[in-house]
Amino acid sequence: MHACLGAPLARLETTVAAQVLAEKLAAVRLDPNEPIEYVRGNNLSNSGPERLIVKLEKIND
Repeated sequence: MHACLGAPLARLETTVAAQVLAEKLAAVRLDPNEPIEYVRGNNLSNSGPERLIVKLEKIND
């Protein structure tokens, strides 16, 4: 089985980035003006939205 040596670092970087965003953002919302288009793959792991356009609302200091 393949194991990426950089996977633990990538998980840590993702965790830190998510924490920083959570501290600075008041809300993350889907853009109601953008349609959601779905891509159907051959199983559930590669099926879903083609992209999600979001609006980021920062915390007012």
